[in-house]
Amino acid sequence: MLLSRFSAVALAVVSLSISALPARSETPPSVIRIGLPGSIGTDMRGGRRSATNAELVEAVNKEFENSGIKIEWSYFVNAGPGINEAFAADQIDFTEYGDFPAVIARSGGIKIKLLAPGSRGASESYLVVPSDSTAKSIVDLKGKRVSVNMGRPWVLALTRLVESNGLKLSDFQLYNLVMPDGDAAVAAHSVDATYTLDGLQVQAQGGGKIIWSTRDAPLDWKFTAELFGAETFIDKYPETTARLVAAAIRSAHHNSLPENRDEYIRNYAEGQSIPYDLVAESWKGKDLKAALSPLFDPFVTAHYTDVIAFALQNKLIRTTFNVDDLLEPKFANQALIALQLTDFWTPVDGKGNPLPALANVPTH
Repeated sequence: MLLSRFSAVALAVVSLSISALPARSETPPSVIRIGLPGSIGTDMRGGRRSATNAELVEAVNKEFENSGIKIEWSYFVNAGPGINEAFAADQIDFTEYGDFPAVIARSGGIKIKLLAPGSRGASESYLVVPSDSTAKSIVDLKGKRVSVNMGRPWVLALTRLVESNGLKLSDFQLYNLVMPDGDAAVAAHSVDATYTLDGLQVQAQGGGKIIWSTRDAPLDWKFTAELFGAETFIDKYPETTARLVAAAIRSAHHNSLPENRDEYIRNYAEGQSIPYDLVAESWKGKDLKAALSPLFDPFVTAHYTDVIAFALQNKLIRTTFNVDDLLEPKFANQALIALQLTDFWTPVDGKGNPLPALANVPTH
């Protein structure tokens, strides 16, 4: 283990319990408010969500049970905009959502911090055409009607796909539809294609067929989803924040273990209402451990730098900002040390290539 840079005494006093993170001196909050993508008024099994969200719910509830702190969950159908509005109105303290809405929030003056990377390439996006379409690739759709929910994280991959084939987004008739509407539109032949996260589900239900996905695309084409927190809460309750971040990382470690892979995939399938066999097939050959890495490695900085530039170029944001203003690695790094996981995940560079193990060791 590459832990020589850390005090052996400090490591000796920590345990796998998150309670080992700093000795508590703050007056804890009475409630922690967490907003997630999903269906308002339902539990996590009743609405659209990602498997990562379900694991976060379980981990946080377990960590704070019997603590006297109430965990208040809110679910947002219009995930990015709804969660950003909730942050702006001081209605939530934390969320786990995608890179694009976080960049849009920070550019718009909403003071949030990325506290723990949550997934990189865990969710794929799909180009879907009607079942009877003769289209085989994005090139065949030039000049055609394509629906996509503009301003959402998977637009980056669509743009990369278009550009890699010598085309521009303006070469298509784009319809800005939320995913359920886009999925319905392709099934009804109202559009010639849709770009969606629901490709497996649409195909399984006979509403269309997948002609391309990000499965084999470079990692830097794919979107990420992370744990973010409001600066006001982080500054007021750093110890509580540390416990929550460590809970998320402990959950990521559990899900990354080979013996828990099937459990994770089953939860994912159940949460997305997709047959297990389809999800299992989509995960064949995919490194779940790498996808769930919580490391603040060079990939995180490069990815968010790229997203900021993309958002500015495509007028999703009006003003740029320094990527370091969004990133707060200290809580994740503390958790990795406390949980003795500093050498569990392999860091990667901006393109997703593995780096030497030394780059994995947090410095604070």
